[in-house]
Amino acid sequence: ALLSAAMRRRLSLIAVLLAPLATPAFEAGVELGQFALAGDLAVGSGAFRGSTLDLDRDLGLGGEERALGFGLVAGLNHQLALDWIEADARGNPTSARPLRFGRDLYLPGLRMTTGLETEVLRVAYRYTAGSDRVRGGYLFGLQIVDLGMDASSPQVGHTRESLRAELPVVGGHWEWSPVPYASLALSLVGGSWTWADGETTTLDVQAIARLHFETFYAGFGYRHLAVDAEDDDIPLRADLEFSGPALTVGLLF
Repeated sequence: ALLSAAMRRRLSLIAVLLAPLATPAFEAGVELGQFALAGDLAVGSGAFRGSTLDLDRDLGLGGEERALGFGLVAGLNHQLALDWIEADARGNPTSARPLRFGRDLYLPGLRMTTGLETEVLRVAYRYTAGSDRVRGGYLFGLQIVDLGMDASSPQVGHTRESLRAELPVVGGHWEWSPVPYASLALSLVGGSWTWADGETTTLDVQAIARLHFETFYAGFGYRHLAVDAEDDDIPLRADLEFSGPALTVGLLF
C-alpha cells in the first residue's frame, strides 16, 4: 500500500478538521422597514447659514417612512458582510416661520415640497464563532453614508444639497438558537470620522427573531439607525434617527 494505515488515519482526521473551513456558507436577505423619522437639519449655501429645521414640524418629514434594505454574509467563520439600506421621505408642509434653506428664504404661509434621501452602505469583515446554539463575534469595515436634501416652492424655486461621507465602523453580533428552526439575533455597529470640513457619526442597532425553513428564512424585528453628519464647506448639518419594525426574508446555503 502506498499509505500506511496510520497515515490514512491521520489524513482522515485532518480532513474532518478542515471540512468546516471548506464548507461554503452564504446568507442573503431583503429587509422592508416601516421607520419613524426624527431629528433636525440645517442646509446653507456659501456664506448663508441655514435655519435649524425640525424634520416633523418644519419640513413635514416626521411620519413613518418605508425603508428597503439588503444584507449578505458569505463565509463560515471569517466572513464578508454587506449591508445596504435606503429610505426616501417626502413632505408638503406650510412654513409657519421664516425658514432659510440653502440660499432661499421661505416666508410664513408658503406651501413647500421637501425631500430627504438617505442611503447607507456597509462592507465589513466579520468573525463568527460558537456552537449551533450560541454564536457571536465582531466586525470592522467601511461605511458610506449618502444624504440628499431638497426644498422647493413655486414662489421661491428649488434648492438641493447632498453629502457623502466614508467612515470606519466596528461592532459586534450575537445569535441564540434555542431550537434548530428559530433564532434571536442582536447586533450593534457604530463609527465616527472627522475630516477637515466636517464629521460623521453613525450607530446601527438591530434585533430580529427568525424562523428557518431549510434554505429559506423569514424574520421580524426592530432597527434603530442614527446618522449625525456635518459639512462646513456647504455648510450642512443633519441629525437623523430612523426607528421601527422591519420584516426580512432570505436564503441560506
